[in-house]
Amino acid sequence: MSDVLEISYRLKAWKLVLAMIVAGAAAAGMGYIGLNNEAGIRFYHLVTLPPAGATAFFWTIAAICAAAAAMFVVMLAAGVTKQTYHIRLTPSDFTAPRGVFRKKPFTVALSDIRNVRVYNVNSVHFLEVKTRQGKITINRSDIGKAAFNDLAGALAGRLQAT
Repeated sequence: MSDVLEISYRLKAWKLVLAMIVAGAAAAGMGYIGLNNEAGIRFYHLVTLPPAGATAFFWTIAAICAAAAAMFVVMLAAGVTKQTYHIRLTPSDFTAPRGVFRKKPFTVALSDIRNVRVYNVNSVHFLEVKTRQGKITINRSDIGKAAFNDLAGALAGRLQAT
């Protein structure tokens, strides 16, 4: 095994475009329902909203969905899919990106890592690294299955060695 494991990747533009389409469609659908709403709604027999409250609820959800769609447009325009992100594991430290809007990566000494776990949610696999400074979560679909497995194995091996 090499002393340094480095993985470079880019965000996939099609994922942002798909998210933008879904959020835009949800905004349009909820806006249409809000525009044509004449009835109240009841949530599990716990909360009942009169027609005016239901209309406000639908418009609020439409606004949230529209804001999400706008955020995805901004992300595409900002070129986050053209930026290359790096994950680096050395014998002494671990470096990973904090997120798409933060320029400075998250770097932590291996001795400061408290827990590493691989888990999945609805068949989406994640590597979670908990440290004293916080946590980093890496999505397998961002870096690829082979690189994800290499990183998880190398990180677990280095933590056992320390």
